[in-house]
Amino acid sequence: MPSKHAKVWKALKDHLEAYPDIPPVKYGGQSFDPPSTGGVADPYFIVDDVRLEGRRIFQDTDTKNWHSGNLAVGVMCPLWWDDLQTAEYAGRLADYFSQDTTMTYSDVTVKVAKQPTVSTAGYRDGDMFRLPVLVEWEGFV
Repeated sequence: MPSKHAKVWKALKDHLEAYPDIPPVKYGGQSFDPPSTGGVADPYFIVDDVRLEGRRIFQDTDTKNWHSGNLAVGVMCPLWWDDLQTAEYAGRLADYFSQDTTMTYSDVTVKVAKQPTVSTAGYRDGDMFRLPVLVEWEGFV
């Protein structure tokens, strides 16, 4: 039986992978060859999941703790895209994880805590431009 942490990860991952027209995705720690078409770079996502310390909050049941964390998605865009195209691409992903979206796997449900943000102005990362999208999630697990 999977651990509660694995169930949270699976709920987040399943929701991400249901994203319409999802580009190739690299998960933390995986080897990866960036995609390209005819030698021209294609967009892709780099995904990391950061867990925050669980807290005990007393409620009807004391078997679950309040857990929260961040799903950090590096939206990797080709350098030849203009700033509006890059912002739109990252913004659509942020909108997909709208506030209060629930994600479930097995007996675990978490929700998006607040509207995700494109967390920085972005920066050049090799031959791509990276825009971090931060999705904060929470729930009793």
